[in-house]
Amino acid sequence: MGDTGPKNAHKKSSQKQAKLEQEKQAKQKAIFAKQSPNKKS
Repeated sequence: MGDTGPKNAHKKSSQKQAKLEQEKQAKQKAIFAKQSPNKKS
């Protein structure tokens, strides 16, 4: 029951936020890759 403290809850939410941020960036990258003409990367 020690992991219900405010510190731990904050850590969990910040991790979730980071995950969402990564997913968003990945989606944007995919969209950008589709939009841009095929270049030699």
